[in-house]
Amino acid sequence: MRRITLISLSLLALLLISPLLMRMVFFRMPAYSATFDCDDGTLLMMERFESIGITSTPILGNLKTTDEQYGDCDHVWLLADIFGTQMAFDRGVFYPDGQHYEGYLLSEEQLLFFVAQDLEPISLAAENPAGP
Repeated sequence: MRRITLISLSLLALLLISPLLMRMVFFRMPAYSATFDCDDGTLLMMERFESIGITSTPILGNLKTTDEQYGDCDHVWLLADIFGTQMAFDRGVFYPDGQHYEGYLLSEEQLLFFVAQDLEPISLAAENPAGP
């Protein structure tokens, strides 16, 4: 088991060198669409990291502003604990910029709630809040 983990971590280190390889080979990240967005991508990355023994935490934030309030958040990405260092991943790519380290920590349950919300059909009332 230890040998498999070392091999997996070595592969992950190699993939960190190439963001395109990381996104396409390790995460197998599909293109974003109406049915696959940032919360789905974050869940996929969490599952992939977990499969090789790396813990990670979803982050809710706004990459367009600093010190955002919770209500201003519009994006979800992942902080992975790799070799004792927190590393931000967004859309299957490592981001070293400071903005990816700001935001609100989410639990896995909260992330699953966001993913499930995407599956809810949009009601006519939500589409037209003013009524018919």
